[in-house]
Amino acid sequence: VAQYLRHPGSFDILGVLRATTIREYDNAYTAPVFGFKDALDYYAQTDVVPVLPSIAVPTLVVNALDDPVLHPESFPRGDEAELRDAPLLFQYHPVGGHL
Repeated sequence: VAQYLRHPGSFDILGVLRATTIREYDNAYTAPVFGFKDALDYYAQTDVVPVLPSIAVPTLVVNALDDPVLHPESFPRGDEAELRDAPLLFQYHPVGGHL
């Protein structure tokens, strides 16, 4: 609410207060505040998976299986054809939440 008072009209305050899902919240707040058309546009433009194959430096990718935002089925595993040659090590931990 304080952000809305500082920047009236910058996002849908009633949508934020009524949101019961991450997507509803992202449609009401995240997308408009950061210049995206809607939640789906935000997800598409910020998806990291398409850039993983271009990583050249050995990289550890850590995900928590209890992440309340990302479902484990959406995590890259590293065995996808486009990732086989990338210097990536994937680690999945049972707890850790969402950073």
